[in-house]
Amino acid sequence: MDDLAQALGKREQELAVERRHVMHQEKLATIGSMAAGVIREIGNPIAAIDGYARAIMETRGALSAAPSPMDEDGSDVRPILQETARLIAITREISGLAAAPVAKWQLASVNEIVTQTLGLLRYEPRLEDVKVTTALDPQLPAVMGYADRLVQMLSNLVINAADATATLPPHSGRIHIATRQAEGGVELTLDDNGCGMSPEVLARAFQPLFTTKPAGRGTGLGLPLCRSVVETHGGRIALAPLAGGGTRATVWLPLDRSEPLN
Repeated sequence: MDDLAQALGKREQELAVERRHVMHQEKLATIGSMAAGVIREIGNPIAAIDGYARAIMETRGALSAAPSPMDEDGSDVRPILQETARLIAITREISGLAAAPVAKWQLASVNEIVTQTLGLLRYEPRLEDVKVTTALDPQLPAVMGYADRLVQMLSNLVINAADATATLPPHSGRIHIATRQAEGGVELTLDDNGCGMSPEVLARAFQPLFTTKPAGRGTGLGLPLCRSVVETHGGRIALAPLAGGGTRATVWLPLDRSEPLN
């Protein structure tokens, strides 16, 4: 009976992680759809402002022998063009991020996963005061996997690392992400200089529903979800304290995994 109760409890925890994964995917799809609509709505006025500024420049050039973007009163339209170009670039980036993910088992570049994840988290408030650096192996081979799930996994790790640096003095939070080939696979490490984890917390970190965050900040399902995603890819994930303070998360993914592990 005890074994049965433990098995049922473990299964319930696994179902909780899977439910969170499904809910997260549905939430991302909804947000993506809303973002795409908003981008379309604001894209037209941005294009109109850009067009008017260019028309002003062309008119001034036609009226003078020496074309100049500056009027007699000292007004200059170049900052308008610079800012509209910036807005257009941002809206294009968001449009790409808002596109529905493809849940397909295929070759995926871990370096691109890192780049895409950091792009997705570019406007995350918890990262505003954290310096994120990378050291990505340019010769890194691709792995087979679900790219969208790997992005979700890495997003959770980055957010956890950012939360760990929340108590540091302003502008002192650091996150470093590195990739390399290792043991017939690809290894990704994420280091932070945050508060770190005690041995007791490390021992329970991947336990579903366990969290050290205040109520409303954590559900205790982020790291179990990360482990579930990594194990689906036939890989492994581990956490370890860093000598100078902080935590290292290490994810290893195999190169020879032809099918996902269910």
